[in-house]
Amino acid sequence: MFAAVETVELFPTHVWVHRLAPEARQALNRTLLAALDDLVGPRPPKQGFRTYQTDQTLHRYKAFAPLVAAIEAAVAGVLERMAVKERRMEITGCWANYGEPGSAHMPHHHANNFLSGVYYVAAPEGGDRITFHDPRPQREIIEPAYETTNRFNQMMQDVKVTEGSLILFPGWITHSVKPNKSQGLRISIAFNAMFTDYARTISAPRWPGTPLKRPPDM
Repeated sequence: MFAAVETVELFPTHVWVHRLAPEARQALNRTLLAALDDLVGPRPPKQGFRTYQTDQTLHRYKAFAPLVAAIEAAVAGVLERMAVKERRMEITGCWANYGEPGSAHMPHHHANNFLSGVYYVAAPEGGDRITFHDPRPQREIIEPAYETTNRFNQMMQDVKVTEGSLILFPGWITHSVKPNKSQGLRISIAFNAMFTDYARTISAPRWPGTPLKRPPDM
């Protein structure tokens, strides 16, 4: 009956996955783990099945300069691909997440920032996913049963990560972390980035992190 059928995908939501080269990843993760051990300790206090989160000032410590450089390079590349005119951006918050076995992180978004992201220092199998939720508010009004799940009908999408993965996504998209099914500690460093003119006034995190052992040195 039809000469052709074309599916036009409108207004795609992008998630940019950067994977560091093995040598760069190993060197960076050694530096980050040593810095986190210095500021937090090798294993932070257990909080049941909750995720332990540090203060949001890691980007202001000299030890995290290599990670900041990687984040800035990734952000610059995304802005170039999006053809954004004003590309002066800065990190407005950067914090570590420790996920014990069984811990998860509820759906949330990062307000007042253009881009958000996560770098994975430790991502054991079973704790190596980040989940993104369909941002369309009308999506659940009619929800039929599906024979199979595919990209045209799913309401959540997992992105598999590995140690050395740096994920960037729009700050407004809702995301979550499923329970850590591994027996290991999941360690990630999350961050936000905003246009410099906005960052100084409205973009800093508003939630209290756990204080670190000493103030920033940058």
